[in-house]
Amino acid sequence: MRLARIENPSIPNKYGAGSDFAGNVSGILGATISFILAAGGIAFVLMFMIGGFQWITSGGDKDAITRARSRIMHAVVGLVILFAVYAILKLLGQVLGVNLISIKLPSAI
Repeated sequence: MRLARIENPSIPNKYGAGSDFAGNVSGILGATISFILAAGGIAFVLMFMIGGFQWITSGGDKDAITRARSRIMHAVVGLVILFAVYAILKLLGQVLGVNLISIKLPSAI
């Protein structure tokens, strides 16, 4: 007589039934990378706006203009680095056959 085992399919187990460990890890990794890229984009916008505001309110002070210009330049360099990271991750994903930049949200249906 064979005993039946009852398992919850949403909880991974050590036998592999109902588990998708690689899918879970790639989903978490993709969500983390997407969050970091989005946070970098938001940081760029904020730094650019702060630098612009500093420039406008500098009142002709050369030192204040230099600091504002420096903040704007650093924001643009950060954005270039962010785009480079995105391109490298897309290229690496194509080579490895894995989508590294994705968020898979569960459907409501």
